[in-house]
Amino acid sequence: MVDEPNLRGNYVDTGLYKKSIGAKRVSNPKKYGCDEMVRVRVKAGEYKNGNRVAMIAGILEYGDEKMSAKAPFRKATEGINQSVADTVVQGINDGIQKAIKKLDSTA
Repeated sequence: MVDEPNLRGNYVDTGLYKKSIGAKRVSNPKKYGCDEMVRVRVKAGEYKNGNRVAMIAGILEYGDEKMSAKAPFRKATEGINQSVADTVVQGINDGIQKAIKKLDSTA
């Protein structure tokens, strides 16, 4: 995967784009009509040359005048699939513990 332009307009894989992809459980998924929801996004960050990670992510995903679209987001998220699953499981476990505490307090 490539993720940072250099001065010649070529793209160099630094790993920062992949490291910048994160998953977080949405605290109120019912607000969006879901029982569970995980938001996957590109976190804020900058390359050494000052370019924002999100800007480079957009260029790579959709292309620009120098390069056709590479669409690496799906490939990059493959590495966090376990993280997403762990986030969902943790959310479910937290909900179960909350329900148990509520039941204990009413008994």
